[in-house]
Amino acid sequence: MARGVAFEDQQVEFEAVVRPLVEGGVLAPIADRDADAQLWMDCDLCSFVENRCHHRLEPTSVALDDRAMWMRRALADDEWLWDPRRSQFTAAFWLIDHGVRAGTLALSKAMSVHPFLPVSSLYVFPAHRGTGLAYRVLRAVDRAAASAGLSGIRVGTYWTWQTAVRRYLLRYGMWAWTFKRSIDFVWADLPEHRITFDDHSARFAVEHGGRRIELLTAARDGEVLIWNEAREMASDELSDVVQFHARSTFAVALAVHGWPLLRAGEAIHDAAGYDAGGPHVLAYKIGVFEALDRRNGFDVRTPRIPGLPYDAIARDLEE
Repeated sequence: MARGVAFEDQQVEFEAVVRPLVEGGVLAPIADRDADAQLWMDCDLCSFVENRCHHRLEPTSVALDDRAMWMRRALADDEWLWDPRRSQFTAAFWLIDHGVRAGTLALSKAMSVHPFLPVSSLYVFPAHRGTGLAYRVLRAVDRAAASAGLSGIRVGTYWTWQTAVRRYLLRYGMWAWTFKRSIDFVWADLPEHRITFDDHSARFAVEHGGRRIELLTAARDGEVLIWNEAREMASDELSDVVQFHARSTFAVALAVHGWPLLRAGEAIHDAAGYDAGGPHVLAYKIGVFEALDRRNGFDVRTPRIPGLPYDAIARDLEE
């Protein structure tokens, strides 16, 4: 849903988000220098290589020939690395850790389009990983966006980038928002969720009013998902937003654990027209996402979803 913010007000909103982050030493803008721009683009390239080719590169030492080779292998034909100094709609930054560059981040300037501030190109230099830097930066940007009148941030990642999917969902406690071209995660003004698994069942609960409310449970019968919703999912006790996105978020959790996503009698193609929803919607999207990545020659390493007709979905995309 568009927010309807006038163009002349968008830059004011954007500056309101960015200013405290730069002044607080969380982010630093990209300088207009070729060397800086190339390093930033090499960080973007390293993200694609790590997640699509499962090979770690050091962005500060990517050779010219290697750069060209990895761009062919890790980017689709319709993808490119964008110059961080030249975009009209996206602003590029360095992540700052104790006063030094530690990675990259991009923020959308299109403040009128969505209630959330889109975040992209998140990359942390290998030497700075394992310190919680990415989480601290995302939380700081989320707070700044909320203070500027937005609902927070929206971070998108591809389903096949499993490390990132699991990080946002399971470690950072974010909520799945949409499955349109990627899996988009938010915090927004949503309660803390808790997802648990054992050998036979999975559970999704939220913290609400000082108590934990279990909203969803699941079990599996071979390739069939058994899905149950608590009475709170049909009551006024929780908002429609919580109820709706609980289904999406729990579905992603089931998928990363390799659980079935289709209930008995569900037709997978009935979900083709949707970009958010329960497990059957995610199931169809996973089939699409993986088919496209395999078509592009990427090394797909994801949990195999029982009962998902991968081949049928791939054939549909070819027709």
